[in-house]
Amino acid sequence: MDQRSNSWSLAAFACLLLLMMGASSSSSANDYDDTGVNFPTGLATHCPGMKPQASLDLEQITGKWYVVEYVEHKMNPMRPTSSSRGITESCPVVRLRFTGSKSLTIRLLWSTLDGDLDYSFTVTDPSGAPGLWRSRDLQNGTLVNKNYVHFVGIVQVMKAVASHMVLTFCTRSPNNELYSVVLSRNYHLTENDRAGVQSLLSRRLPMISVTETCVNIVENGNDSINTVNFTRSWWSIILPLFTLLIAASTYTTTI
Repeated sequence: MDQRSNSWSLAAFACLLLLMMGASSSSSANDYDDTGVNFPTGLATHCPGMKPQASLDLEQITGKWYVVEYVEHKMNPMRPTSSSRGITESCPVVRLRFTGSKSLTIRLLWSTLDGDLDYSFTVTDPSGAPGLWRSRDLQNGTLVNKNYVHFVGIVQVMKAVASHMVLTFCTRSPNNELYSVVLSRNYHLTENDRAGVQSLLSRRLPMISVTETCVNIVENGNDSINTVNFTRSWWSIILPLFTLLIAASTYTTTI
């Protein structure tokens, strides 16, 4: 009697194990983040749902933006949580446009003095989740070479207002990158806007580093970095000539 009951117990355990394996395999086909959004397999594990902006007018975010900050977030829990700040005179320009109706395609052109990158994203639910974009195709542009690592992942629009916007990029391969770019219609953010962005991001994800871009740019309507380089190039010509004139004048006086 005990032997028969043990056999039935083993059989029941085997059936239960098979059912659990079947449920696990079916649920692994799609992952869900903490907002309930359906992500591609494995992507939700590395790309946490940060509750992107629910109400978003896609037409108002099109056009020209300046990348004024680059924020790297903590993906690896073993990395330190303290953040560092840096500056750079580089001032990338981003242009956004979209096409389609039911399933919108967002085209993002990232331009620098070194070249450009053309990104393509899909907004699968423009009315329900307009702030969640998925990469659609591999990037094109002059910066794409044999060593370029294509971005494959999701973009979440954390904030979008008239003057500035925050986009958080997440990719699970090859390095599980998680970073945000702060865009502005002008070369600089106000101190209040900058503080608000930092507060928003720090509440959602720890920040490893913050790099401020478009430094020392004058609001004159021209492309930012060109203005700085043009001014510096003139000074690089004028200063040596001025030094040469002083030396020649001193030499003449001595004679």
